[in-house]
Amino acid sequence: MIDRELADALDAMAQVAFDRAEPAFLTALARWDAHSGAIGPSDPEFDAWAAARADWALCEGWPSDGEGRARLAAVAAAAGVEPARATQVTRSIVGLFEVWPARTPWLRDRVGGLCLRAARPLDLMALGDGPDALWELRVVIDGGAAHVVRPPIDYPRELADLWPDAAVPDLSARTQLVPALHRGRRRWTRTPRYGVQACFAELLAALKVTAEPRRCRPG
Repeated sequence: MIDRELADALDAMAQVAFDRAEPAFLTALARWDAHSGAIGPSDPEFDAWAAARADWALCEGWPSDGEGRARLAAVAAAAGVEPARATQVTRSIVGLFEVWPARTPWLRDRVGGLCLRAARPLDLMALGDGPDALWELRVVIDGGAAHVVRPPIDYPRELADLWPDAAVPDLSARTQLVPALHRGRRRWTRTPRYGVQACFAELLAALKVTAEPRRCRPG
């Protein structure tokens, strides 16, 4: 399911950036903490959130100007990651994907609207009508397929019902919506008794959800 080479490349680069105390990396980590919420070793799923945080700092949070690209290339070189691989992994995207069952499962990103097949089989349990899972995934898109970089962070499938097809933002919306997803997911982990709609109320308000809940299977 996971492309280990892609994951190892990001891990190696994050380790170098941390060891060097790269200012861009540390600044991006602080931004992640401010927007998505700080994490600690006692938090449930700490390893998954720690990886998500470091990945975001390298991929979305790192400056994209000339100096930033040069510093990131230096980090990759020090980590022993080839330039082509470093470019590939740092252009990966994170989204909230409906996982639709098929011989080759299809992934439909509710954050950015992408719909594409998974490059490898996924560990799924058939659950009947609708998507089999709703996962936060970091993926590299190559050859028209999504290569999964990290193990999934699971979200309640009910959220897909509350997120109607009318509310499909463009790719630029990731910056605003992914932190709201994170905050809602962590509320839901801590206090599931409040229900999905209450835990993700901030996200749903940001989407201005007014349409009736409905599902649409990728065609």
